[in-house]
Amino acid sequence: MAANPFQQAVDSWLARLHQSGRLRVWSVVVTIFGDAIVQRGGTVSAATLQELATRLDIEPGALRTAISRLVRDGWITRLKSGRTSSYRLTASAAREGMAAAGRIYAPLPP
Repeated sequence: MAANPFQQAVDSWLARLHQSGRLRVWSVVVTIFGDAIVQRGGTVSAATLQELATRLDIEPGALRTAISRLVRDGWITRLKSGRTSSYRLTASAAREGMAAAGRIYAPLPP
């Protein structure tokens, strides 16, 4: 059976990502929020975030540490419903992200 070309491309990208040096998990999490979560309602469950991190080869402990620091530093808010946790950017972090998006995704000068 032939390998899935999309999965091969993802695997190749992940290998290059990890070869470039140690990932800054804090930055990866902020990027995930800014590029994916905010546009989809702004809230993500801890389980979904962990699944995504696992696919990016981020260790669970590294993700927990990054999340704790982001909460402590006022970047994200932890929401609890029973035993389930979810996260969302704080209002100030969302504003900062919107301001940065204009620079990050601006067209390159000619």
